[in-house]
Amino acid sequence: MAFMGEWRRRAGSVRGAGQMTFEGAPPFPFEDVRSSAGSLMLHKAGNCHQEHQKRTCGLRSNMNSSLLVLALVAVVAADKIPDFVVPGRCPAVDKKAFFDLQRFAGVWYEIALTKNPYQLLHQCVRNEYSFDGHKITARTTGSNAEGRAARRHGQIAPMPLGEPNLSIDYEGSFLAPFVILDTDYENFACIHSCVDVSRGYFADFAFIFSRAPSMSDRHMRRCETAFRNIGLDTSRFTKTVQGHACRYDTQMGF
Repeated sequence: MAFMGEWRRRAGSVRGAGQMTFEGAPPFPFEDVRSSAGSLMLHKAGNCHQEHQKRTCGLRSNMNSSLLVLALVAVVAADKIPDFVVPGRCPAVDKKAFFDLQRFAGVWYEIALTKNPYQLLHQCVRNEYSFDGHKITARTTGSNAEGRAARRHGQIAPMPLGEPNLSIDYEGSFLAPFVILDTDYENFACIHSCVDVSRGYFADFAFIFSRAPSMSDRHMRRCETAFRNIGLDTSRFTKTVQGHACRYDTQMGF
């Protein structure tokens, strides 16, 4: 199957010696963190005085916790830029083209992804998304770098500060944009997450999802096209092990 150049072996999780990390991920030395849709500003929960602010105070507080941890790590490791942070800016994309969370809910298998030290599951990655009318509750299972079964929990929801895109927030990580570049909701989904940082740098991560543990060439080409249209080098992708080697029945009960 022709797909994004030659597959490369997935690397294990990385730890920075003597530095703060997110659950085994390397430091994220950002001094000024902004989403691709605009600035993400820190708001203290105690400042939610007005009635309309109180309704969103909880969401803001959750986001602030993630961003605050991120900022603290930035202070600790500001002298070292990880290799997934590169010069430039996040591409302009249509963030609301695919925004139907109800249709996006269900099971998705991770087929491929770009280098992502915050993805702590490495094989047989299976996402179960449950929609509650406002947000998606995410339960992700698979095998970690040591080959042991593991799970993570998170959520996908509209960006708390009203920006025109979705956000994704997993335990042990930080809240980030979640943009569905292309999907038919029934077979495939092409996901992009990009964060602009200070001094003209940005970091982006991309995923290819399928409703089944495998994906057809036709749907793969749809994702290739979607990523190339925003200037993403598709040779960055590595394949996630799926199929006969995976114990999905065990994962579902894990």
